[in-house]
Amino acid sequence: MQNSYESDSEDELPSGWKEKSTMDGNVYYVNDYTNKIQWVHPVTGKKKIIPKELPFGWTKTTEEDGKVLYSHKETGNLTSIDPRLAFAKEEKKHPNDFRQRFDASSTAYQVLSKEWASKGIHVNSLHPGNMVYTNLSKSWWLFRLAFLLVRPFTKSMESALARDKDIAKSVFEISLKMIEERVGNEHIEKFVNKWLCSTS
Repeated sequence: MQNSYESDSEDELPSGWKEKSTMDGNVYYVNDYTNKIQWVHPVTGKKKIIPKELPFGWTKTTEEDGKVLYSHKETGNLTSIDPRLAFAKEEKKHPNDFRQRFDASSTAYQVLSKEWASKGIHVNSLHPGNMVYTNLSKSWWLFRLAFLLVRPFTKSMESALARDKDIAKSVFEISLKMIEERVGNEHIEKFVNKWLCSTS
């Protein structure tokens, strides 16, 4: 009996093929040897789609000669490869079709990281409550929004740590230090007074 499991190696392109994208979120494939263009993957025969918007921090520019370049604001990386291709998914033929992207051993950290990374939201696995922050956390209102997303995690963390006050104090101090580094000293007192104190 043969297994019909899909693997990442099926997504690898044969020699001479390139993966490209349209601005409306479709993926197509170009064969450099034959100049053939097609909408389906040359190995799997499946169509892929990508998000319509660029991932957080990326911008698209078109040079005078028509060449399209993508640049990342924070790192300064410049590439001709569309960064949305990293988030390509197989197009569903039916609403009930799905490909399991996570299994029983996947952690909440892995699932959230994968789902939210393209929106600029990152989950920090070092924090027991998986503290969420955004790349835009220097913008105060976005950081408050991120904290509201985390609030359910902090409630469960509080109950788990209630048994040991020293651990709870250490976690709280580390959290404040991380927050302070992200938003600056001028906002930390407001943050503690308005948001952390209201959780008790």
